[in-house]
Amino acid sequence: MSKKEKDNKLTSDCEMLRKMVEERSAELTRAYRELYQETTRRWQLEKEINKYRDSFNKRVKGLTDKLENALEDDKELKGYLTICSACKKILDENDQWNRVEKYIENHSEVTFTHSICPSCYKRLYPQLHDNQEDAVSPDSQE
Repeated sequence: MSKKEKDNKLTSDCEMLRKMVEERSAELTRAYRELYQETTRRWQLEKEINKYRDSFNKRVKGLTDKLENALEDDKELKGYLTICSACKKILDENDQWNRVEKYIENHSEVTFTHSICPSCYKRLYPQLHDNQEDAVSPDSQE
């Protein structure tokens, strides 16, 4: 092979490599653009998803708060109660008669303690009541 043939072959090979590099560069540029567009699209979708997620979470929180308030309100006594005229027991939702204290404790957040009012004390313990009236109170001494 002569020098001229070698130069022509080298020029031809160089031209072929230049075209191959050009084609590959074009392919990589297209791939880069597609990747960039896909990345941008996904970023926008993620942004939109986050917006909907935030909105959804706010809605869930609002409904949860509303439900919790409703459950708290459920402990309040409302409406009509059937009460025995004689013993004052209350008829519950299971058709069972309960003492007033038990019914209210089961249907509210109330706990009862017991004492005796002055009129009941006088009626139930008249002998003690009379003795207390005879006793001198510390306030009345002069």
